[in-house]
Amino acid sequence: MRVAASYTRKSSESADRQTNSFERQAETIKLFCADHQYAILYKFSDSKSGRTNERSGWKQLLKFLDLNPSHIAVMDSVSRMGRNQSVWADIEKRLTQFRFVQLGNMEPTMELVAALLTASVSESKQISYRVRTTHSLLKKKYGESLRWGNPNIVSAGIVGSSNNSARAEDHWEDIFAVEVSLFATMPKWSQ
Repeated sequence: MRVAASYTRKSSESADRQTNSFERQAETIKLFCADHQYAILYKFSDSKSGRTNERSGWKQLLKFLDLNPSHIAVMDSVSRMGRNQSVWADIEKRLTQFRFVQLGNMEPTMELVAALLTASVSESKQISYRVRTTHSLLKKKYGESLRWGNPNIVSAGIVGSSNNSARAEDHWEDIFAVEVSLFATMPKWSQ
């Protein structure tokens, strides 16, 4: 068994958004570590965008790695580490200490991580444009007063009412329909 720490990250600081993200990542890491003989002694996480490296859990993980060169950090994917090129300064000298479930139990190479990090940065920009486009299209359809976000988070007076449930279902059906149409019009090489 090798000593390891897990690192999970979700982009939103809101407790009401991406609610299953940590749990899903942690379970993936747990199964990976069981398969490859890593003992998770520490768990670090952040609820912050990967566009910045100023994340407390990330900084603690780096300190853990610096304690002993045999320590390993396990993450679900390169995108959980960060969505910016400057994270390279944090990982370059520690690269052999990282494992990413998406890559299997191999020691990552500079070239592979650089390529995946570049794709992660690009994906972040695509997500931002997709969300903004969807919101813009829905505002055109339903008017400028359309509120973006989870329709289940409403004033206490109507939480749990059947009217609220129907409104939430309609809201997400419209968003899904716009997302599907946007995806269908994307060039095949970008899917």
